[in-house]
Amino acid sequence: MLVGATNKNDVVQSIGQTILKEQPNENIWAYIETVEQKKFGKKKIIRNTLLILEFDSRGVLKSKKILNKNDFNKIKFDEASTVSSGLNNSFSKRIFSSIRKRAQNKLDTITK
Repeated sequence: MLVGATNKNDVVQSIGQTILKEQPNENIWAYIETVEQKKFGKKKIIRNTLLILEFDSRGVLKSKKILNKNDFNKIKFDEASTVSSGLNNSFSKRIFSSIRKRAQNKLDTITK
């Protein structure tokens, strides 16, 4: 994927459609890859990668960012909190909601 040359259709053909898109104009897409390995009966995350693609108004790739498991540990979170006046359908909320749903689905299949 080349910044300034690749468009949304190229990305879909190359790595498939994403369900994680920034609203309302859907110009930021995220792809999550998790590779797990079982060791001594426990699952261990070997690789956890987040690919964030940002497109311009014409659908051409503007920037790409790849974060791995080590990058996640370096992220510093703000201690301040904000009171929400309603549901916030933000990009990050949808990412974490999707991850939570996937984890819950895995737990449901294991317990059955």
